[in-house]
Amino acid sequence: MVVFNRQSGAVLRTFPLPPGVHNFLFNADGSALFAFTMTGEVLRINADRGNVVSRVATGSPRGLARTADRRHLIVSGIDEIWILEPERLRVERHFGKLGVGQTYYPAATPDGRWILVPAVLDGVVLVVDAATGAVAHRIETGSPLLFALAGGGKLAWVSNVLVPAGVFGPEVKPRDGGVVQLDLTTFRATDVRGIPDANGLAFIASR
Repeated sequence: MVVFNRQSGAVLRTFPLPPGVHNFLFNADGSALFAFTMTGEVLRINADRGNVVSRVATGSPRGLARTADRRHLIVSGIDEIWILEPERLRVERHFGKLGVGQTYYPAATPDGRWILVPAVLDGVVLVVDAATGAVAHRIETGSPLLFALAGGGKLAWVSNVLVPAGVFGPEVKPRDGGVVQLDLTTFRATDVRGIPDANGLAFIASR
């Protein structure tokens, strides 16, 4: 991990990460970062020293997010998601049997009612009840990977990553990439034309 000064770009410090760390996010005050590894763990890491403070095995994590109240972590998995308490990474809730394979980067809607769960190879976004874990909607969008929420939580923009033929084995069909707008009041998806592939998306802060 390389830590930069935001103003000057100077390197402040570096520290080694545990093997297989793929993605991370910080807590509110920047004192800790949470990361998932490709070896099946979620870690809480001291952001100053780089030591692992706590860890938990969650099977096959491929995405991290915060709940709407920012009090818990959401972790993706194979046909499941986990809700973790962030201090010691205790499992608060586990929602399984979602009806898909590997899920990726989830997102909580601002009102806290739903967790959006993308399943790239299944080609669907799951709209999961944040209280019960029930799948309320299963929406075909292509090959969803990431979300950006807008419109006061009424809209979600979905990035669909290009899935070439054969890259995940002969049993997985190829899928076109692109961007889809998802209305979170009607759960209707609308294609945004002219974008052939989208590994991610975000909004630029207004000035």
